Amino acid sequence: MPRQSIQNTRGNFLKECFGDDDLYLDCPYCESTFFYIDAELDHIESVFAGGSNNKDNLLPICRECNRSKHNKVLHAWLITKSISPEAVYNRLKKLNKKVPSAMLKYLGFDE
Repeated sequence: MPRQSIQNTRGNFLKECFGDDDLYLDCPYCESTFFYIDAELDHIESVFAGGSNNKDNLLPICRECNRSKHNKVLHAWLITKSISPEAVYNRLKKLNKKVPSAMLKYLGFDE
């Protein structure tokens, strides 16, 4: 996909999710606050691991988390960053996002 097309998709996704009213966001992973235009889109379950480009697998997060997570498995990456997988699970559910099956298994939940 050409870079311009990716940037348009990112901008449209952010506007659709947040409109023009929510100027600041809290990262659902580390809970840092950042300006919405600085958001980076994360694949909750990486494309490398079989995740899709569907909206339920995309999440605006802070730059630091996105660059650090890259294509790592979510719950394993959270543990290396000393972030509670349980807390992130709860935040993802509040955002109506699909939680990766590996994370559900790690947390002891049925799929």
